[in-house]
Amino acid sequence: MTEHVDLTRIQAANRSIPPSVLTYEAAPRPMSFAGALGSDAAKTALLDGLRAHIDFALQPIVNIHTGTLFAFEALLRGHAKLGFAAIHDLFDALHESGMLYTADTVLRDIALGKFAKLSHEHHYKLFYNLDNRIINAPDYKRGNTLKLIERHNLPINAICFEI
Repeated sequence: MTEHVDLTRIQAANRSIPPSVLTYEAAPRPMSFAGALGSDAAKTALLDGLRAHIDFALQPIVNIHTGTLFAFEALLRGHAKLGFAAIHDLFDALHESGMLYTADTVLRDIALGKFAKLSHEHHYKLFYNLDNRIINAPDYKRGNTLKLIERHNLPINAICFEI
């Protein structure tokens, strides 16, 4: 059974969300890292490129029964500015270069930073897509997510990882 969702009611219930949080700003010029992550200099440049050109759109997630906003999904944007045709191409290159976890930590920091700008009086959650190859990544280090959550003054239960 399909339910009708009253968008007017959703908008009225969630007026405190600034429109800038729901969008992202594209980078002005493309870079090309696809297929060129062999050297330490290239890896450092890619991490810098992630910080400079990647953004997240925060997709609202609403309860279909009440129309109440309860979460946002972090949708990665800007991968084409780094020379990758698709998001999975970026993550494949990061995995192959052995820097998947390090880069994902940078991305997580960007997403949490944007999410932290929201009002959290309603205890929203952030849904963040996690590449399952991180679990066995050679650059994995425990505790970085907690550090990022604390740095952005968010409660530990604010993030939900989607695998």
